[in-house]
Amino acid sequence: MNILILASRVIYGGGEKVINWLTHNLIREGHNVIYASPRINSDYIEKLKLVGLYNKVQIVEYPHHIKYRKLATYSKSFNRILHDCKVDLFIIFGGSLVEQLIARTSGVKILLSERCNPKSRPFFSRLLKHIQYHIADAYVFQTKEACYFYGKDLESKSKILPNPIIDELQEPIFSNLRKEIVSVGRLCKEKNQIMLLKAFYEAKLFNLDYKLIFYGSGPSETEIRDLIKQYALSDYVSIIKGQTNIADLINGASLFVLTSNNEGMPNALIEAMSMGVLSISTDCPIYGPRMLIENGVNGFLVPINNVEELSKTMLHALSYSKSDDIRKEACKIREMLQSTKIFNQWKLLIENI
Repeated sequence: MNILILASRVIYGGGEKVINWLTHNLIREGHNVIYASPRINSDYIEKLKLVGLYNKVQIVEYPHHIKYRKLATYSKSFNRILHDCKVDLFIIFGGSLVEQLIARTSGVKILLSERCNPKSRPFFSRLLKHIQYHIADAYVFQTKEACYFYGKDLESKSKILPNPIIDELQEPIFSNLRKEIVSVGRLCKEKNQIMLLKAFYEAKLFNLDYKLIFYGSGPSETEIRDLIKQYALSDYVSIIKGQTNIADLINGASLFVLTSNNEGMPNALIEAMSMGVLSISTDCPIYGPRMLIENGVNGFLVPINNVEELSKTMLHALSYSKSDDIRKEACKIREMLQSTKIFNQWKLLIENI
């Protein structure tokens, strides 16, 4: 089968990580996977090499720069790609209605995957997404809430699939934990790391010799650094960028905290829990964290934007006498989200299409 995927960003976030994982597995099954990108240059090739897909995927370039200026010309160009590559299936993570309509008129089967909270989009974008999510052949959602947003009539064509555990993870560490509280993700308003910094300050965890480490970079970095200075926490809070072995770095930390306002199925939380790192997450739409965490059993959930509640929960978690029991329960998601198990469900859905 020839499978086309829009892959303008090979390395960026959780969605791209799942796309690359899915591609590796589809290739092993004997399928030909085509990555379409608006720009194929040396940087793009290097990223393909980094994720182990160079010379494994077929790559094609499409003229995204004329999409809105010369829609008819763009449509012909994209349709030619579908024809020349003999595309059987078009897999779209998010993606645009335009390419989907071109594929639909060309008789190509379409599989859509929603990766974020659909309610968080502006009104016009939500309207377009409603159209998009009623003219495909199958759908993958990360949570039931995301699926139900588009109407229960999609259920028969939909599959709820959490993200798998993709990387080879170390064994959990339960003793001699580092006095570190860690957070992983792009530094931005949606991830809301400011909430964690304020809670760390309010809980006075620096007085207990805990360090707070943000792994990531992004537009909120300046604001976070300014707040670190304002709170006089330069000796206790760090921002570490550009690390590829994040799972190794957070293993053995005392606490992992996710403070997002919106999340699908957060890979960082999955990795932390699967390594037995005591974890706290906001109970944020579209409720991916709620699918992973049973509050007080294998982790802790707190309301979004509630600094006081997060502060209290961090203090409770770090002093809780049964924290090792919670860590051991968290590790059980290794089996639930085992890579082969999740891919087999993708495979079955694709074969049914």
